[in-house]
Amino acid sequence: MGNATREIESTVDQSDMRGLGTASQRLVAPGAGKSARDGGGRISRNYTTDDLPVILGGGIATGVAAVMVLALYIQSDQTIGLYDNPQRIWIACPVLLYWVLRVWFDANRGEVDEDPVAWAGKDPVSWLAAGLIAAAFAAAL
Repeated sequence: MGNATREIESTVDQSDMRGLGTASQRLVAPGAGKSARDGGGRISRNYTTDDLPVILGGGIATGVAAVMVLALYIQSDQTIGLYDNPQRIWIACPVLLYWVLRVWFDANRGEVDEDPVAWAGKDPVSWLAAGLIAAAFAAAL
């Protein structure tokens, strides 16, 4: 069909969703403070505080999509073959959803450092959520 039409194949997995969400949090975190909400300030080279609602919505959507990808993974035929009790992984979905929304609430309040990965590494609730998710996968074996 020529150069005008290109066929692009891509697979979106959960890590891609988290990566996009993390990138969005890097923009929301520094701009979410009270002084930034007062209008029109720049939060990065290409974004202003007027863009925060769109960035926040997109970040939350990618986090929820990551939970959906996990649910699809649990139901896949390959997962059923890998785990003796794959239904036990279902507990990871609400835990992950809680964690994603909690991170976004904190980012919106300006409580997340500019680096959300470092913030999660210091956050005890993040460690608890990671432990519960790991336990769900271990229990499924």
